[in-house]
Amino acid sequence: MIFERVSQALHARSATLLLSLENRLDRIMQGWLLVAGLASAARIATTPPWAAADGLIPVVTPYLLLILAPFASFVLALRWFREGHAQPQPATRLAIVGRWRSVPAAEARRNPLYGTTGIM
Repeated sequence: MIFERVSQALHARSATLLLSLENRLDRIMQGWLLVAGLASAARIATTPPWAAADGLIPVVTPYLLLILAPFASFVLALRWFREGHAQPQPATRLAIVGRWRSVPAAEARRNPLYGTTGIM
């Protein structure tokens, strides 16, 4: 009984957090670009002159990758998995060790442990 109440409370909190994150994805990415860009710009500005002897491109390139790679990955993931629930099920399951059983997608979606707030 206590376990059920705690489980329901945690599920509600995780669903609220997920909704909050989903509604603020654009702000989160803008914040990343701003903070990482400013930090990288400060680091580049304090680069010793002898380190930039070969030019500015070898100094700036790693910082551009640091800033833009997570942003690009995020945008691509949103595009590729936009219809994630409609993707076909894999032909080969990775969970072949243990007592796993195959569950149809419709049955899995009905389970309260399914989705980003659960473990399935």
